Amino acid sequence: MNAKFSEDFLLTTETGKNIYNKYTAGMPVINYYSKMKAKIICENLQFADVAELFICQDEERQNIMRSFRIDEKFITGDASNYEKFQAFAEIMPDLAGTTIFLRTALELKRLFNIDEMLCKENARQIFEYTGKIIAEKNITPAYLLETFNTELAATSEDPADTLKFHQEIRAKEITNAKIVPVFDLQNPLSIEAKDFAQYMERLSKASSISVSSFSTLLIALEKRLMDFQEEGASLSSAEVEDLQWVDYTPKEIEDIMRKGLNGQTLTTTDIVKYRCAFIYELAKLNHKYKFTMQLQLGSYHGSPLPREKKTGFTSIFDTANDSLILKCLGKIFNYLKKDNCMPDMILCPMTSYQQEILAVTAKEFGRNSDGTPVKIQIGMPWKLSSSLYGMKKHFEELAQLQPFATAAGYTSNSSSLSSLCQHEIYRRLFCDLLGNLINQGQFFAPEDKVEILVKKACTFNARQLCWNDKIQ
Repeated sequence: MNAKFSEDFLLTTETGKNIYNKYTAGMPVINYYSKMKAKIICENLQFADVAELFICQDEERQNIMRSFRIDEKFITGDASNYEKFQAFAEIMPDLAGTTIFLRTALELKRLFNIDEMLCKENARQIFEYTGKIIAEKNITPAYLLETFNTELAATSEDPADTLKFHQEIRAKEITNAKIVPVFDLQNPLSIEAKDFAQYMERLSKASSISVSSFSTLLIALEKRLMDFQEEGASLSSAEVEDLQWVDYTPKEIEDIMRKGLNGQTLTTTDIVKYRCAFIYELAKLNHKYKFTMQLQLGSYHGSPLPREKKTGFTSIFDTANDSLILKCLGKIFNYLKKDNCMPDMILCPMTSYQQEILAVTAKEFGRNSDGTPVKIQIGMPWKLSSSLYGMKKHFEELAQLQPFATAAGYTSNSSSLSSLCQHEIYRRLFCDLLGNLINQGQFFAPEDKVEILVKKACTFNARQLCWNDKIQ
């Protein structure tokens, strides 16, 4: 029985091991979308201890601790950092099969060269030992970016954000990694939010454009999109809740916008029409400035979400309807294709079963009407992107619908910098799958072709798709 960390984890065949070790192990990380904070990277403070690194800034570990009914005091409350680490250590032996178990083992190995399983019995020893290493090596956000071989890390930022932290990161040369903002469309998309009018005041100030209508909103967003582009951005993103299609006129959208700015009650139809118009117009802006547009689709609203708690707004639908989402995307994409304004896109389903629906849609809109190619990729299911199950299902199902060689690659949606190690987990799973296909005779190719395929799936496609770079 193996009681220590193995460098062969997730690699079940010699072929997969050879592919991973020869072609993937040294590849740089392109983390093109995340909830990581530019402020934390800019401040670049040394972590106080391993609990701050593993728990205090990691919502995935916090959530799994809650699933074991651990008192909130030991998660985000006033317990000491050691007590929080001890509480997490106690559940580690029960996390077999989870990505959190592998992540924790991988972080302990890569950052501290610890190859034993964290548990209640060794929690004190590991806490104290890692504390010494953190101090000796000055483990900071920049240290993590370098350790995980990060070429580019993106942070999601609101259009009204000043981007001052990105500017300071670059000016102070805090890290060799390229830190870029993602143009987050969530707030301007959410006309139903109670603070929508107040948000538009912030956007007006940031853009120096008085937002008093839908047309001036688009001018303000275009201005900010150009500002983001100057800071290295070329990806926009939105979480699209319950997307449906309803025909609209420009006058109707202006009337709806006026109601939103004045705090008037919006009907279900008002909200749906605004979302359709907003996504269509922002897609055109993305095409104009050669941005890739990411849509995270299929939110579920059966229980209160953070946005609902913040705004007090109750969602108008209980759950996403796949047929309605498909119809709406088809309508929007048809109009964009007809106008030759279809941007490159990443469509991220909520769960793996929606991949087939989106892949069929993607196949139909690979070119604009004038013949110019459009890259529409199916991203990782965003609710499962940090799970082994989600990664495996993504590979297995997508292989039947889109070639591996066109995959957008992995990105960690987490706010935790240490989650960058999940790229290694993703790559190991991919190499293992490819190794099995080769062993079963389902794929065969000269070695140099295998190398190119692996590098495309792990780094090159993300680099080219999201940042318009040429493959080196």
